[in-house]
Order: sequence, then structure tokens, then C-alpha cells
Amino acid sequence: MKIRLVDSFAIRQFLDPDFGILQTRLENTLTFSSKWYIPEGEWWCDWRFADETDFLLAVDRARLIFEKTATPSRSRTEMIRRFTEPGQCPNFVIKYSRYKNLRVAQVNGSIVRRYIDPQFIIGGHDIVYPYIPKNEIWIDDKLDPRDIPHVLVHESFERDLMRKGKSYDVAHDWATAAEKESRRAKGGTYPGDENFPDAYRNMKKFITTVIYVKRNQKGQRAEK
Repeated sequence: MKIRLVDSFAIRQFLDPDFGILQTRLENTLTFSSKWYIPEGEWWCDWRFADETDFLLAVDRARLIFEKTATPSRSRTEMIRRFTEPGQCPNFVIKYSRYKNLRVAQVNGSIVRRYIDPQFIIGGHDIVYPYIPKNEIWIDDKLDPRDIPHVLVHESFERDLMRKGKSYDVAHDWATAAEKESRRAKGGTYPGDENFPDAYRNMKKFITTVIYVKRNQKGQRAEK
């Protein structure tokens, strides 16, 4: 097993807007979010979350085991029981803002994962996550700032569809399409698009030159 630190913004902008913060290639490539583009034996971790790698890896490995036999809701309950810390949750809200008719809380996602929900990543809204207050979206403060406008498009679009009766899976698919359009408007492009750069069509080269991230001796991202 090899842990690779990656540029998740580049992945979401040019390959897969549904990439999380820690992913691996699943054996069943027909599974939703199989991440077929990750080389076998590798786990990709967003470099901005490198300090949480061990925790995230433990959570994701447990999730993959639980989901083989348990329903998603039962799996989530067990994950919360196993991985959250007891005691008073520290303050995790960094700042509030508004998006359309919703309040947006920029949160310390590390605290949320440790005390509330180990599977909270990137962002979420009140209809999916019962611990998020009504009419509110949470955004992980560790995200690349360039991702945030597109995540807000996704979360608000998904929330609106679910509020109108769509299931999460259907609403998530529509929201991902809306997010891709938002990213395209800011220079994003995806395999199959006419303007997808020729330089990115060699997947191996694309991964090694654009996706993989090197770190300097201080643990910071090194310039490419």
C-alpha cells in the first residue's frame, strides 16, 4: 500500500468532481465512485489533509468493511460510535456567510470528524446530515479556496432537489453535473470534452505531473 499526496483541486477540475479527501481504487469498478483512475495499491490523500492521513485511512478502511454487510445508516452509526471522541466538542465554526437563502458555516472539519461524524468531508447540508442546523451548509475550512464556490453550487443544488422529494443518490448525480458546469465556467474540463487538453490525455503522465504533490522538508507543498 502506498499513500500519495495529491492535488484534489486539479482532480476535481480536470478529472472527477466527486473526488473526496482520501480515496482508493475499489476492486469492483462497477461500484459508484470506484475511482478507476487511481493505480492499484495506492491511496490518494488531499495534501491539505495530510495531517489527518492515519485517522482518515482507519475510517475509510472500516467503512469499506462495514458496508459489505450493513446498511449505510447502520454503517454510519457504527462509525460514529467507534471513531468519535467522548466529551464536549470544541468550537468548530470559523465564520459564517450567506449563499442564496442559506447560511454557510466554514468549519474546522478535523474537529467535526473527531467529535461528531468521522465521515464528514468537504461539505454538507441539513437535509443529509441531521446535526447540521436547518437551512445551513457546512464547508470544511481546509478545502482549497478555489473549490468552495463549486461546492456551494453542489450542496445548494442537491439540497433543493432533496427538499422537493428527490432521493440523495438522484440529487447527488444532478448536483455533480451542476458542479461540473460551474467548474467548466472557471476553466475546468473533463475527459470527453472537446477542449480537454491533449497534454492530459496520457493519464499516467497527467497523474505524475499534475495530480501527485511533492512536499518540502517543512511539510508544506513544494512548488511544481
